[in-house]
Amino acid sequence: MINPFLSFFLGFICTGGLFFISVITVVCAKIIYLFIKDNFFNKRQKSAPAPQKSPVIKRSRKKPTSIPKPVRSIEIDPDQIDKIYVKKIS
Repeated sequence: MINPFLSFFLGFICTGGLFFISVITVVCAKIIYLFIKDNFFNKRQKSAPAPQKSPVIKRSRKKPTSIPKPVRSIEIDPDQIDKIYVKKIS
């Protein structure tokens, strides 16, 4: 007869094993890719002398001139006005 506990345990072990095999495969492929890239493709660039760069002078940015905002205030006499309606802008 089929033992359900054994079947579950065996399925769990197989899933974990496949996961570790795939992780090892990806890590090995990445190591091989980086090894080939560093040793074969960068030799052309390393052999040519790099041109010397002229020194770059950093200049500070000028702050934009700020435009003064209009003052939006009014004076209200409470004896003359009962209600005030305010409309919000933006």
